[in-house]
Amino acid sequence: MICFDLGGSVDWTAVSAIATLLMTIATFVTIIYTRKQMKEVQKQWEETNKAHLAFSIISDSGLFMLKIENAGNRTAYDVHINIDDEFINKMLIADFADQLKGLSEKKMVLQPGRSLYYAISPIRSDKDGTITTHNGTYSHNDVNKNLNIILKEHIIIKGGYNEHEKINECFSIDDFVGSIIVYSQTEKGLNEIGKQVKELSKTLLSVNDNLKS
Repeated sequence: MICFDLGGSVDWTAVSAIATLLMTIATFVTIIYTRKQMKEVQKQWEETNKAHLAFSIISDSGLFMLKIENAGNRTAYDVHINIDDEFINKMLIADFADQLKGLSEKKMVLQPGRSLYYAISPIRSDKDGTITTHNGTYSHNDVNKNLNIILKEHIIIKGGYNEHEKINECFSIDDFVGSIIVYSQTEKGLNEIGKQVKELSKTLLSVNDNLKS
């Protein structure tokens, strides 16, 4: 038998204290890491499951329109929007300008997948004729001239919703020219049917879950 003389007895109290300290440190590090992971998961969940307002310009029924869409998964409430007067004051058609200006006096609610539309200007036309609104009549020539002014003018939109979400947008009609969505009557109908199918699917899933429980 071979024996080793360590030159004295082992201080097990010190060893135990060191081991306890190391375990405490390891536990502390694990807790910090776990909390960090939980915060990341919570942040991802909140980003995925929240309202998100998206702004764009579309062409519909012969008009350039501002589209405000809730592209998120939660209702956007207490929506307040203010569009810079510098753009509004350059718009030709007073009815359209008044609608955009009036947004600053409203607080709105927008459900997920829903959109609001506000007319900005008729699209360019080479035909002779006029456009009549509630408060005036405008020639196509006047519309074309006004488009030359506002096409590249910045539309600055500020506001907020859901208490802490901020709106800070800046774009022009020209930014969307070439990629503007034009909705035909058929496409509108299909889009509406698609929304109704989604709502029906949600209802059926809810009924199915209740039956299982």
